[in-house]
Amino acid sequence: MPNDMPTIEQVRKVVFDGLRQLGLTDVDETSIEESILVRRGYYAGRRYSLHGASALWLADRGEVWFRTADGRTLQTPLGAPARDAA
Repeated sequence: MPNDMPTIEQVRKVVFDGLRQLGLTDVDETSIEESILVRRGYYAGRRYSLHGASALWLADRGEVWFRTADGRTLQTPLGAPARDAA
C-alpha cells in the first residue's frame, strides 16, 4: 500500500464528486451504500453503490474505478477527473 494513503474523507470526496459527474444528483453520506473490501484477510479498499452506479477504491493502487448504471467503466487516480478506461 502506498505510504501516502488518503484519508477516508478524501476518498469519499473523490467518489461523491465522480458520481455527481456521472449524473447522480442525490449523492451524500446518507444516500450511498459503503462497504469495506477485504482481500485475503487484509484491508483492500472500499465499495460505494447508489442507484445502480458504483465506485471501487483500490487502496493498493490509489485508484477509484467507477461503473455507471449502464455498465460503462471509468478509472480515476485519486485527485484527478474521471476519464474513460476503455
